[in-house]
Amino acid sequence: MTLTNHLLAGAALAKLLPLPLAIPLAFLSHFVLDALPHFGFVNIEDRMKHIRLFHGAVIADIAVAFALPAC
Repeated sequence: MTLTNHLLAGAALAKLLPLPLAIPLAFLSHFVLDALPHFGFVNIEDRMKHIRLFHGAVIADIAVAFALPAC
């Protein structure tokens, strides 16, 4: 899962739930999100074929994640 997805999930939980409960659930949401497929790559050969696309997605994700808190 991308950084932006983790950030938005944690922020949504913090907004919707009372503070003491939101902290452990935001932490646990990290593991739930990581259980979802990442970019659809099954093996390293497939990942290496698309490494430039992957790097571009990571850079865009970081830019979006840093821009979100400023909004």
